[in-house]
Order: sequence, then C-alpha cells, then structure tokens
Amino acid sequence: MTHFYAHKGSVPLCFVGAEAGVPTAEVGAVVSTAGTFAGIAIDMFNEDIGIAVKSALFYGVGRKLEKTIDRIPGFEDISKQILKQGTDLKMSLMEYTFDEAIEKNQEELKWKEEENKK
Repeated sequence: MTHFYAHKGSVPLCFVGAEAGVPTAEVGAVVSTAGTFAGIAIDMFNEDIGIAVKSALFYGVGRKLEKTIDRIPGFEDISKQILKQGTDLKMSLMEYTFDEAIEKNQEELKWKEEENKK
C-alpha cells in the first residue's frame, strides 16, 4: 500500500492501487483533451462557431485552473491531481449547464418564430 501526503506534515493518505490509478487518470486527461479538440473541429466544420468558441473558452479556463493548482505550495502531486479532477468535474458540469441553456433558448426562439409565422 502506498502512502501519499495531502500536504507536508499531514497524516498520510493511503490509496490502494494509486500507482496505477494516477497514471491512468493522466492518460484519461490526454484522451479527453483530444476529444475536446475533435469536438471543436467538428463544430467549426458544421459552422457552429458559437459552440466552438464556448468549448475553446471552457478548455482554456480549465487549463489555466490546472496551472494555478500546480503552483499551490505545500501539496504533494496526488493532492494536486485530486484537486484537478474535482475542477475538471465542475468545469464539465458548468459546460453541460451552458449547453442545456443554449439548447433551451434555441428551442424557444424556434417556437416563437413558428408562432409568428401563423
């Protein structure tokens, strides 16, 4: 069993399988990044420039937050990785919420246009 410290001088956190889990999470982040860029490219190809810009902005903000987490002093790598994963989850939830709001707004606009045609 491996012991990781949340921050210097703290009680060790024990993670079974952390040696495999942390690198696996890093590989997942690379795959996620590739998927994000593929999604942005598809949106641009489909001329959904607004959606592509939104995705690029969320990606940029997420990377900036990761770099900020890396500069937090006194935390071990595993603690920073946990913070990054939590941040990624929150960013994904925010982007999903934006997508839902945009979709709802587009549906309402379409409905109003159809009502005005009648």
